[in-house]
Amino acid sequence: MKNKKKYSAFTLIELMIVVVIIGVLASIAIANFQSAQLRAKLANTKTNMNLFQTMSVLYSVDYGSFYPSNVTELETEAKNKKYWKDFENAFTDGTGKGLSYDDISASPTTGVVYYEPSGTPISKYYIYSGDITNGLFMKNSDSITNFSLSNN
Repeated sequence: MKNKKKYSAFTLIELMIVVVIIGVLASIAIANFQSAQLRAKLANTKTNMNLFQTMSVLYSVDYGSFYPSNVTELETEAKNKKYWKDFENAFTDGTGKGLSYDDISASPTTGVVYYEPSGTPISKYYIYSGDITNGLFMKNSDSITNFSLSNN
């Protein structure tokens, strides 16, 4: 009688189960990573909005509690007085007017900070940002998809 060697190995079913488990775990990890990236970009946009608000308030200190009529006026004055801070759109990596900030009359773009002056003389302002889902403005509350700033 021949001696049969006993082989120790994984079966095809066992290998397939391991591959399926790894696939499920990878899909969960990727979804969580993408969600974390989105939250970080939205947090960056809110920080940019707050920075823009701070520069608007500094402008109003120089001009007797009145705010700039547009972003070009704010940018020019803030650069002259050395309180302008450039910031980057986290969604597009753009910087400068039209790419990271603009007037409210511009077409909404994801992550861009928009400035809207109000009143005559300009004693109020609103700051919005472009929404990631359909190009509408984020406004009215401080949730993850809606955010606005105002001195109102």
